[in-house]
This record gives sequence, C-alpha cells and structure tokens, in this order.
Amino acid sequence: MRLEPYSSRRAAAAARECDAIRLVATPTAVAVEHVGSTAVPGLVAKPIIDIQVSVGAGSDPLRVRGALEQLGYSYVHDPASTEYVLFVKPSSRPRSHHVHVCVSGGADEYRHLAVRDYLCVHPDEVRAYAALKSRLVAAAPFDRLAYIDGKGHFMAELEVRALAWATRVERA
Repeated sequence: MRLEPYSSRRAAAAARECDAIRLVATPTAVAVEHVGSTAVPGLVAKPIIDIQVSVGAGSDPLRVRGALEQLGYSYVHDPASTEYVLFVKPSSRPRSHHVHVCVSGGADEYRHLAVRDYLCVHPDEVRAYAALKSRLVAAAPFDRLAYIDGKGHFMAELEVRALAWATRVERA
C-alpha cells in the first residue's frame, strides 16, 4: 500500500469522473461529490478516488447500479448495509475509484461531507491525520486491514469533531 501527496491532477480526474457519473445516473443521483482523502488539499492519500453519489430520500441506492456498471464499476455486496452501498473500479485490486452510494439527507451522506469540509478548513487536523496515515503505512506497508484498523479511533474522534463543526456552521 502506498500513500501519495495531494494532487490537483487527481482532483481534476475526480471532477471528470463525477461529471461522467452525473451524465449516466441523473435523475436517480441527486448529488455527486468528490469525498475522501483525495478531496482534501494537502492530505496524503491512497491513490483511490472516492466519490459519493446521493440518491433521493426513499430511493434504493442500488437504483444507480446499471448506470455505474456502464462506467466500469462493480457492486460490492454487503448484506448488513441497505442505505449505503459501495461500487469499485476496477473490480480487482489495485483499484482507482470507490463510489459510495447513500440516501440524500441521511447520516452517511452528512458524515462524509462534514469530514471532507472540516478537514478542508482545519490544516492542523490534516497534518495530524497525514502523520497517522504515514506511520501506519510505514509500520505495515502491505497490511490494508491494519491500516484501516489503525485509523479507527482517530477517525471516530475526527467524525465527532467534524459533525459538531458542521452543525455549528449550519446554524450560523
């Protein structure tokens, strides 16, 4: 596993992919956003672009499956998740894209956007997160699960801070 520095080229690639998704998934997709580490200037990231597709409230997130499959995405089945689904491209590793499909106005949508937006305006949090990610990769460069587990506590606390911040910003 490797981390790469933030790249405006990756942000441009994400914008193109978001446009392609909008083209095939509208009107089911009511929002398409670049999220995750590659969406945060200054943050190191795995070379995978994360995109969030929001479907209308009351819609089944799988309604965009055919549209995403047209673009080369594969559905990753998780029987425990009904309001949040994952698509990947390509279907085998290494992957270049993850598309997270959730319900508009739901907790998953709000959380992803809050964390992205919070990090974009809190460079101290970006530095702390980048340092943790770098330490985890250095300690176990080929252990993706250790990397995910190692971020768990930090991410849980970061989400709390980001959600509290987003609530304050909305009220202002």
